[in-house]
Amino acid sequence: MEMQEGWSFVRTKSGGWIWKHAARPGVAVAAHSSRTFNTLPDCIADATRHGYNLKTQAERDTLFR
Repeated sequence: MEMQEGWSFVRTKSGGWIWKHAARPGVAVAAHSSRTFNTLPDCIADATRHGYNLKTQAERDTLFR
């Protein structure tokens, strides 16, 4: 799931979520979550602590109902 340029949220085989960040498009992953999260909102919350920025209030509302 691609939400913001350079950031990806990926569902793992076990059903959890991880985030990945590439500093520039087409560049190898520069950073990634240090653990797997049970929910996408938890994963995104961790990504925001590492620089991910939810663009709009609608995006926040959709993810954190």
